[in-house]
Amino acid sequence: WRKFQARLDVKITLYQRLEEVRRKRREVMHEKLKDAAATLIQRNWRRHCEQQTVDLLKKEKGEADKRISTVLVALFTASGSLRHYLHPWFRHLPKEIQDVLQQIKGSFQRTIGMLPVTGKLANEEIGRRGLRVASAADLTYDRIGKDPDLASHMLMSITRHLLSHVPVDLFEPTLRWACYAISHQAVLMHGTKGIFPKEEIPVGKEMPPHQRDTLSTMWTDFKKAKHHHDELLSVPDESLPCLVLKGLPTHQRHVYLTAEVLITMRQALDSANLSTDDHLKFQGLDDSAGAQLMEVLGCEIDHRLPLDWPRTHGTVSSLAAQMGTDISFMRPQGGMAAVAKTIDVIDPDTKKLKTSQLLYFNRGATLRVLQQVGYFMRDQHSLLLAVLGLVEEEEPALNTKSRKGQGVRQSRYIVLTDKLFDMADRAKHDHCSFVLAVVLFHMVLRSLFLRVLNHRAAIAIQKRYRYLSSKGKSRNSVAPAIIIQRFWRGLHVGLRVVRKDEAARRLQSSFRAWRSGRRDRTFLMASLMVQRIWRGAIQRKWLRECHKAATDIQRCARGLLVRAVLDKNGRELVRRHRAEQAAFMRQKNTMAESTHVAKLALMAAKARLELHRHRERRVEILAIGSFAVKSRHARALDKQRRLRARGSLQPVRLTVFEPMNFAIARMEPRQPWRGTLESRVLLQVRDLNRALDRTLTDEDNTERVHAALRRGRAALAARRLAKRPRGAQQLHGTSKMQQSLPRTVDDTLFSKWLS
Repeated sequence: WRKFQARLDVKITLYQRLEEVRRKRREVMHEKLKDAAATLIQRNWRRHCEQQTVDLLKKEKGEADKRISTVLVALFTASGSLRHYLHPWFRHLPKEIQDVLQQIKGSFQRTIGMLPVTGKLANEEIGRRGLRVASAADLTYDRIGKDPDLASHMLMSITRHLLSHVPVDLFEPTLRWACYAISHQAVLMHGTKGIFPKEEIPVGKEMPPHQRDTLSTMWTDFKKAKHHHDELLSVPDESLPCLVLKGLPTHQRHVYLTAEVLITMRQALDSANLSTDDHLKFQGLDDSAGAQLMEVLGCEIDHRLPLDWPRTHGTVSSLAAQMGTDISFMRPQGGMAAVAKTIDVIDPDTKKLKTSQLLYFNRGATLRVLQQVGYFMRDQHSLLLAVLGLVEEEEPALNTKSRKGQGVRQSRYIVLTDKLFDMADRAKHDHCSFVLAVVLFHMVLRSLFLRVLNHRAAIAIQKRYRYLSSKGKSRNSVAPAIIIQRFWRGLHVGLRVVRKDEAARRLQSSFRAWRSGRRDRTFLMASLMVQRIWRGAIQRKWLRECHKAATDIQRCARGLLVRAVLDKNGRELVRRHRAEQAAFMRQKNTMAESTHVAKLALMAAKARLELHRHRERRVEILAIGSFAVKSRHARALDKQRRLRARGSLQPVRLTVFEPMNFAIARMEPRQPWRGTLESRVLLQVRDLNRALDRTLTDEDNTERVHAALRRGRAALAARRLAKRPRGAQQLHGTSKMQQSLPRTVDDTLFSKWLS
């Protein structure tokens, strides 16, 4: 009884503890479930919010892309002629606007160029993260407390004039997406693998120039507009217009070329009402004048065009489409090697300096300036209000944060730009405003070139000054440092030679292993190829046999059906219906045509129906005759017996289309298809050989050893001896470097110094 009571008490205690554990486990699982549910709800809510944001951005971008084509085409048209100090379209402006721009060009570009460089403008590694950009906040151009940057103000003012039809509340998102498009398009252009050769096409050399086009005399007529900084700047020797046109999307390229052709034709033909669908011959453009204007177009895009295109493509739209097709078939030449030649300021052929490194803007630097146009225009809230002519109270309509007490100083160049656009709007040609925007964009981009040039010059001066300052300070400590450096270099070179010697041995062994592995892989791949071809041949042969058998079965089945329907009774049925139709056809003239057709169709339907019923009866009779006289239970037993015997006569196949030898191969045990297991014994033998190489002497070796290698080996031997305990120092050979040495080296400091 006591034993029973003790067992009962133990069981009660155990059950109590188990109940407590169960309760605690339920509480823990409940807490985990609540945490998991909260996490799931939060994650789904974040995904929902992010999806809504993405949908809103996609909708905003899709609407903005329809409005920014004019700005993008104008900017890329200006960037295509950055090698010139004036854009070639400068000749299309009215005389009074040309005079004003010539007077302000020098001071305007110097005003922009004297400001310091911010952002990524000075970094030519376009498409990568700049050294000046530590976070996303550095991607916004912020000049709070100072006068606004004239470049930003000018770019936004020109953009507003180009997008004057855009409502005020839509201008900010449109401008933001335009900035993104400009930056990303510049990066894509920089990734072009190869260059487009620049073709020099002198207008008026091979044929007389067109009498109303002044491109042949433009650079002498406007020579006064070329200032000192224009003579300094140089760009890569490649066709920038072709690079820009090739990198643009198709619709923007078509707009670019349409504007190029339309403006040139309007100015040359003095026809302000010329549209894209008007035939040029009706406007007085003959073959000679068309060839002259094609030469002008080829000169502007640095690519020679066929001179007879105006004869075969008579309208502006068709001519622009043909030019776009020709540009789309162009391919860059030379690959990345040609691009590398444009980056280097030293000509690889003549080994001479093409220009100063400070004055040369390669493709990366040129497209970096174009990319930073978006940096100068994006998130400039105060300038945006000034350009739109809004006051602080209207600011919430733009969905931006308020900045109180920050007015924008109006530059005289901005006021003058507004007046120039007013004059262009009143000009004879309606494209004058677009031409003025392209010319002003070109001037701003050249001004940013000047800013980068000044930044490079400042960096060069600072570098030279720091070099001279550090050189003067280090002269007094040169003599002691030379001695220290000499001893250190000797030891350092010795250790480096030892490492190289060990690396050479390792490379040799690795190369031998790689060579044998490559040979084995070649044999293996050849064997696998033979097996693959042979298996394919077997499979195809078996499929041909299966297809042939299926064809025979189908042929027999079709023949059975035909014989079943065309037996004696069937043939009698066919003859009867033919006789009825023949008798009915003799009565055709005695009834209406519609009645005759209807009754004839009814007779044909009855004949088909009776033949179908006859065939069904015959098929049923044949099927009944083919059944074996067995009960249902006997048929079920036969089916079970056949299922149990599955695989006894031949292996079980996955499908009827699987060849027999494939099924037999699946029954066999599978082995590793290639390779062998690595032996642990060989690994131990290799480690032991390395240990012996470190401890054995090299006195019997007759190989000549370099002095630096000998010094490095001695240093390593000294380090090994210094690491041994004091009582364990013994001689392992008779060489001098392996003799017992007192332990005078600190292991920690020596390892730190050696690393």
